[in-house]
Amino acid sequence: MSKPITFVFPDDKTTARCIEESLPAYLKRQRWYSHRETAGIPSIWDFCELRSTAELCFGILLVSEDGEQGSSFYNVPLAIRLQSHEGAQNARLGNAVVCELERGRQRLLAYDALLDSECTGILWNGLAEVKEQHFSRGVLRFSGSTTPPSGPIRALHAEQTNSSLVNADREVLKLIRHPLAGATLELTVLESLAGVHFPHSMPVLGSLQYVPRHAKPLLLAIRQPYLHNAVEGWALALASLRTVFAEVTLTDTPSPEPLTPDAEGMLYDGLFSSEARGIGIVTGKLHLALSSPEVAGDLGCEPADGRHLMLWANQMRQDLATVLQTLGLDGSALFDRKDELEARFDQILGLSSGGLAIRIHGDYHLGQLLRNDQGWTIVDFGGEPARGNDERMELSSPLRDVAGMLRSFDYVAKVALREQGSSDSPVDARLKTAADRWRDDNRSAFWEGYLETTTGSRLLPDRSSAQLLRDSFELQKALYEVRYEHEHRPAWIDIPMEFLASR
Repeated sequence: MSKPITFVFPDDKTTARCIEESLPAYLKRQRWYSHRETAGIPSIWDFCELRSTAELCFGILLVSEDGEQGSSFYNVPLAIRLQSHEGAQNARLGNAVVCELERGRQRLLAYDALLDSECTGILWNGLAEVKEQHFSRGVLRFSGSTTPPSGPIRALHAEQTNSSLVNADREVLKLIRHPLAGATLELTVLESLAGVHFPHSMPVLGSLQYVPRHAKPLLLAIRQPYLHNAVEGWALALASLRTVFAEVTLTDTPSPEPLTPDAEGMLYDGLFSSEARGIGIVTGKLHLALSSPEVAGDLGCEPADGRHLMLWANQMRQDLATVLQTLGLDGSALFDRKDELEARFDQILGLSSGGLAIRIHGDYHLGQLLRNDQGWTIVDFGGEPARGNDERMELSSPLRDVAGMLRSFDYVAKVALREQGSSDSPVDARLKTAADRWRDDNRSAFWEGYLETTTGSRLLPDRSSAQLLRDSFELQKALYEVRYEHEHRPAWIDIPMEFLASR
């Protein structure tokens, strides 16, 4: 039998101090930590104890830090128990350990509680049973209809900026790791889309908010139906291109002669272009819904005039300046094109109209779509993780979402090629050609599906203006990707850099 834990966090000041001192190293190991370069010193803001027994201390830790962009918060479900416990042992397998503790002869571990099945059960039951719980500096509020767990609760491990729990493959609870103060884009958009019965998003069944005294609330989690047997768009697209590569490899002969046009075309037909076109149609329907009077009355919608175009061009210029400052000497190739890129951004100032400015998804790519027998479903309306809440909530051009999806097709092509290794063999040259063809075909299919759906609406300006605006937003998206990869995946930074060099 386990020896009892003889303290309750956060009343134990020694334990609180140890955890607080370990927070910088712990946060920097997490993919969902988004302010490595602008962060201040993280500190414990508040702790809500959900369960304290002789063997476990479990609650929600809110971490605050004051960086260059102002105060930021992070949501850390925290468990403390003996190192010998199975949950603590599981935490050692990843980056989940916050710190090790000693209490007399006891050796304890503080770690991310989502790896502990007992803690996830407590959390889900808390949503079902408790409507309000007081922290020392605020209140935890549960809203919506909730039900106790009806089966095993498991964590999804594929996400990067949030963490999700699935209950019996029927419901999913998404914990927002970096909650933002005030009204959030995701909750606002999802509730509005549900009001018009938009079929390609999931309704919100409940939410969890932390309301600090004399401050704006923080959305900590939302609960939604779980889309059973769905495949992520990124995985489906990557599998499609792997199939293309397999066909190219199988048709390889000792002679490096290229395939005939007819034989080459057989490798691409029907593999993903119909899906890409379908994504374009669903994206168009999303933007039409967001600009409809029923939704726009709550979310906002207005003609994109010269004021909007000036704002967008300035944001593009600022993103370029931020990237150059971030990269320093490593951005010399991009710096050489600075004037050219700024001139590209300034071209949108000459447009007579930018279409409509509406609420958009904000972080749109293949990983934000799920495919099952009923079609495509759009998820994660939280906006780009590196942008502040005010910027995410701004009205913007629907072409910004379009640009994000176009960039995603390029990412699939580049990542699939990386899986094949690199050499100068004829097969590799043909794989590169196949990847470029797959990317271009699917970009075109997506764009055609989108235009087909939105033609006749007020969403977009005329065709040539829409093309110019779309291309500018795609350059801006690539700049955002450079910042993201520099901070999170340096080995991938050449993907957006190659795109910027080629445009």
